[in-house]
Amino acid sequence: MLKIKYNYDISNVSYIKVGGKVKLYIETDELECIKKILKVNKRIKYIGNTSNIFFSFYYCDYIFIKYINKTIIIDKYLEIGSSVSIKYLSSYLANKGISGFEKLEGIPCTLGGGIRNNISCFNQCISTNLVELVVLNEFGKIITLKKEEIVFLYHQTILKYKNILIIKAKFTIVFQDKNILLENKKKVDLLRRQTQPHNKLTLGSTFKHYTIVKIPFLIEQLNLKGKKMGNSMISNIHSNFIEVTPKEKFENIISLIEETNRLLYNKLGYYIDLEIEKIRGN
Repeated sequence: MLKIKYNYDISNVSYIKVGGKVKLYIETDELECIKKILKVNKRIKYIGNTSNIFFSFYYCDYIFIKYINKTIIIDKYLEIGSSVSIKYLSSYLANKGISGFEKLEGIPCTLGGGIRNNISCFNQCISTNLVELVVLNEFGKIITLKKEEIVFLYHQTILKYKNILIIKAKFTIVFQDKNILLENKKKVDLLRRQTQPHNKLTLGSTFKHYTIVKIPFLIEQLNLKGKKMGNSMISNIHSNFIEVTPKEKFENIISLIEETNRLLYNKLGYYIDLEIEKIRGN
């Protein structure tokens, strides 16, 4: 499968439907195609569901590639393709009595994006049972990375800062009672719906969480809930989420983030790192 679009409006595949045009957009399940592109052009960005990526540009001359691999193999190990959605994976594995993903079901990313950002929720982390990754490196070589070779930090890995495509991942299999897993999944889903914006376009948590400093609480103290810039608004449900309308101007989102961070700086004496990832253009 190969789809190629020139001068493509990236907002069409943006999770929040925001962004400008890119030189070239490709969707493919053919690794050989990507290898050939790497030989002639290193200006490549790999994307998945873009659920925490913010395209802050009118034009970007990079090639954006969405790699498709939705295989799931349950054998001695669990092998999963990088484009399988965490939401689907959570349900699929819970119904087979396999633990490790049931509490992550509300995170709207792919497996590749989840590993790249080392996602976690309700004391469950995606990298806990990880054994190894098969990746396409920046030189166009397919290699295997053992878990021990990857630096995992809070909601990030070293992979986030390298032009590496995750092809698939291998996990140890942890069995648990199916009914317990489905009940845990149900509880997590209910809690998310009660505490986070539902059926709204957001990129999840805007600012990083800190053990000592509770950012959502500080934002509420600053009376910023409901604050708007254009058609972007700090959520009234969870103050660390920004609700966005489709085709919003990216400048409004940036202004809202920067103004909030400026006020947090006035209170704390330092700026807060972003949880979301901004991709800038030319």
